[in-house]
Amino acid sequence: MLATKNTKSTKDLGESPRPPKPFATFAYFAAKKERLEMTDKKKIGELLDVAIVVGLEGTDFVTSFDIETLQDGYNGIGPEFLNPLVRKAVTKFLKIFEAPALIHDMRNEFSDGTRKSFEAANSEFLRNCLKCADHFYYENDRERRDRARVVAHVLFAIVSSDSFGWRAWLEAKERHEKKVGESSSSPRKDGNHHSPTPTQDSN
Repeated sequence: MLATKNTKSTKDLGESPRPPKPFATFAYFAAKKERLEMTDKKKIGELLDVAIVVGLEGTDFVTSFDIETLQDGYNGIGPEFLNPLVRKAVTKFLKIFEAPALIHDMRNEFSDGTRKSFEAANSEFLRNCLKCADHFYYENDRERRDRARVVAHVLFAIVSSDSFGWRAWLEAKERHEKKVGESSSSPRKDGNHHSPTPTQDSN
């Protein structure tokens, strides 16, 4: 009886699926890559919407780039040396700061290598993070808003550090100059290839 049961169960499960043909495998991964790219584009669009709605500084700057350039420049929240999965988790946890991070990443991507622009970009990043903390956590959620503001200052300290932030700023300038030297970089709509120095908010 046991043997009969086992045989029936095995039959019910059916045969093991055959491995996909090479073309089918290629088509699967090509479709998966396309879906990921579309998701990335949708995500960038959502971040631009947040920047506009919240009124973040540097919104005019990032909206002057095409989506592909923004995709290339944005890597989420966290240093580049982080494992991509770790950075993805950090970005998800700190998602309210993604729009400020996009603006800051693009400032960094088109770094001019000067200390003045570096400090201005970081100050802009802090102000934008604080705006997002105030926007997403209203007066009726002061505790979470205050915690978010503390996190904003921690992120500011990280991007402002010489060991990480300043070094990344200089390396970005070198990368950009190399790209420009090899071929024309992706043109901005206004024809300008460099990041203007962020202006100090009077607020």
